Order: sequence, then C-alpha cells, then structure tokens
Amino acid sequence: GFIGFALWQVKGGTIFDNVIITDDVAEADAFAKKWKALSEVEAAKKKEEDEAKKAEDAKKAESSDDDDDDDEEKKESEEM
Repeated sequence: GFIGFALWQVKGGTIFDNVIITDDVAEADAFAKKWKALSEVEAAKKKEEDEAKKAEDAKKAESSDDDDDDDEEKKESEEM
C-alpha cells in the first residue's frame, strides 16, 4: 500500500510531525493522548514566548518614543 500527503504551508517554517498510520484503535488512542499532552505544553510555551516578545517590542517602542522627544527638544534649542 501507499499513502500520500498534500500539504499547503500558510506560514514559512511550519513543521509537520507526529503523524501516525495504524489500524490499531488502541495505539491511535494512546498516540492521541500523548499528542494532546505535548500540544498543551507547546501551546503554553508559545504563549509565554509571544507575551515576552510583545513586552520586549513595547519596551523598544517606548524607548524609541523617548529618543524622538529628545531629538525634537535638541532641534528646538538649536533653532533659538
């Protein structure tokens, strides 16, 4: 027998793994249970990383806003 996959990637860097092909329902159920636990851990880690990145981006934006104010004040003092 043969099997084929036609996969469309929405985002670059997408990884397809954890594929099981079986005719044993018990094996498939055990695999699904293991996958669900792993998926929950991965989702929590991704959420943590996304929140850290969001906080870092906000901090960078805030510091760049502060830098812009300093430049404007310097220009105004030079014009006087």
